[in-house]
Amino acid sequence: MDDGSRVFADAHAFVIPAFDDPKRVVDLGVVQAGIQSLANSFNVSSSDVETLHFTKVLEAPSFVRADIAEDGASANIVVRPNAPWGQQYGYLKLATDAEIQPEIWVEVKADVRGKVVPSASPFDMGVMRTGSKHEFLIGLNQIEGKPFKTGKVRLEGIKGTAKAESCAGGKRDCRQVRVTISDNQPLGALKGKLLVDLPEYKQTLPVNLWGLLLSADTKIRDISELATEEGKNQADSAQGGQSPTAAPKLADALKKAVKPEAKLEELPGRGPLLRWQVANEQTVYGYAIYRSETEDGKFLRVNKEIVKKISEDGSGASYQWRDTSAEPGKTYWYQIGTIQNDGTRKPLSGPQRVIAK
Repeated sequence: MDDGSRVFADAHAFVIPAFDDPKRVVDLGVVQAGIQSLANSFNVSSSDVETLHFTKVLEAPSFVRADIAEDGASANIVVRPNAPWGQQYGYLKLATDAEIQPEIWVEVKADVRGKVVPSASPFDMGVMRTGSKHEFLIGLNQIEGKPFKTGKVRLEGIKGTAKAESCAGGKRDCRQVRVTISDNQPLGALKGKLLVDLPEYKQTLPVNLWGLLLSADTKIRDISELATEEGKNQADSAQGGQSPTAAPKLADALKKAVKPEAKLEELPGRGPLLRWQVANEQTVYGYAIYRSETEDGKFLRVNKEIVKKISEDGSGASYQWRDTSAEPGKTYWYQIGTIQNDGTRKPLSGPQRVIAK
């Protein structure tokens, strides 16, 4: 602004990925520290482009090494022998030859086991209520039965204290950390880490922590209890009694369940006209139309612009789309799919044969 002040505004966008699985995760599992793991090969598929190849590794998490196969169709990942101990997460960023999506990010994770391992990671602290003492003992064990020392211990992402102690019985190959969670933090889901320095191994061992912090008077209701209450309310209503939640009238329920098909004015132009009706689209962002020249061939998306959902409450609607790029007299196979709000794709129909006119 001219007066030096700043104005903040939220910006929202929906970006449709070019590959079919937008939440691709490569889980390398449990890996022994100090030993290079076997290569894990993966690829991605796309219904938006004829072919999609990796061309370059742009960035890789520090705990792995990645390279592209000669044909560019897949990538290989291995955990480095010097990877830090504990559960590791990161994103592998790859360049592609697809103009509509020149870069792909893939989540990579691994559980690197060293000489000292925690009793559990993630460690589940469960439900905690303010006003109570939230104290937990997290065990650490040396897998070869040898004594070891712990250095500095601390919490990250969660407020509280951590203190290293000897294990019961004086076991030398065991240490434990007493974690106390503070009430002085936002209520709700807690997610953080316990970090334990192991000076003999020159490692900092992370232990993931999670839990739920609630106020002392927060009520937790069981779904089965709610269902029982609803049934009782409906029975009371049927007998003429007073109930806090009256049973819905049959006419009202039918109006919501049965929605007359909207009469759409036919789209102008030439080419196959596809029509479909959806009864529930609560989780749908829009629709994609895929086309192939054979029933068992590769189906590619042909609608450049996604057919967006038109029902505001997600109760369903009728749709149509015309394929003006089809060649007259040629046989095509079409499929309709949904683009979910989280970017994932789901089929809505099977292959349908159409002769373009």
